[in-house]
Amino acid sequence: MASLGTHLGDILLRCRVFGLATPPGEPPMMQAQLSITGEDADLALPVLKGDPGERGTPAAPFKWQGQVASAGELPTLSDTPADKGKAYVVSDGTGTGDIAYWSGTTWNYFVDAFGPGLPGPVPDITTTGELVDEADPFEVVVSGPASAPNLHFKVPAQPGPPGPGGDWGLYDKTSPRPNGAVPVWDATAGLYKPVGPGAAAPGVSQYTLPESAWSAYSGNAATQTVATMALPALPYDYHIDVSGHARIGQGLLSSTQVALLVRLNDPTSGQIVGKGLGVHTGVCDIGPHFSSQESGKQSAAAAPGTATGRVSAGTAATLYVVGVRESGSGTWTLGQADAQLRVLTIPDLG
Repeated sequence: MASLGTHLGDILLRCRVFGLATPPGEPPMMQAQLSITGEDADLALPVLKGDPGERGTPAAPFKWQGQVASAGELPTLSDTPADKGKAYVVSDGTGTGDIAYWSGTTWNYFVDAFGPGLPGPVPDITTTGELVDEADPFEVVVSGPASAPNLHFKVPAQPGPPGPGGDWGLYDKTSPRPNGAVPVWDATAGLYKPVGPGAAAPGVSQYTLPESAWSAYSGNAATQTVATMALPALPYDYHIDVSGHARIGQGLLSSTQVALLVRLNDPTSGQIVGKGLGVHTGVCDIGPHFSSQESGKQSAAAAPGTATGRVSAGTAATLYVVGVRESGSGTWTLGQADAQLRVLTIPDLG
């Protein structure tokens, strides 16, 4: 080494080295600069461009191995042709990814080599389903293109526990149901509505004619009205069901046999709704009876929806109990004692 002059002493420095590039077209610089501040120093040296060196060994191509969550999960590899060039995508949890490349001796990193991609297409998914046998497995059958798949679910039919009872929606709830009212179908509204209580509600009602309402009779008339009973006008059609009894007697030397007829609305021509068969003397029992030997009335019979024995809605009615001499001659009698008539009004909903 050439002599640099007289040695004056030693200084321990921490030196940062910088390269000074020569501007294009100028001769290369041949000087250096050292600046010292305390124990820190900056050394600037000219950077000289040399001749091109020999071609280096090509790096191994990337061998993609997949993705790892962090650099700590990278495997330990060797300096062999089988391992050189292995590369992994290292997810950083922010939507981007780094590349870790194994050179054979070290891992080389390419930071943020993969950024977040563009949103992919949204498929138009449709679903259908069906219940299959309870023993069959649950299955999803996928059909259609990836852009518009259909998912068909096959669900085993397994019965669940009984649920609570629901409202059938057949009852009119616009007003509270009065105590004692009954539901009646309203064809116009298509609902059951509360009707009643009382005569307005369809139901069987009972009416009786007491002994005091009967008229005692003694004579030889061929027909004689012995009792009259008024029935109310009800807001629905009803059939009449009558029953009762009265005592019939004969006068001295009489052979008369007397029956009791119950007629509707007229004592002579009214429809027969009850009859007590003729007796000479004793109790005449009255029961429902609708046919007679009168012309055209032999086949009269009561049934739901028929006019026989029926009183129309909103119409008042009167029953007449008439004594009729069926045979014999002479006088006959009827007394008030024990005489009774009972009437049931049965709604005709047919």
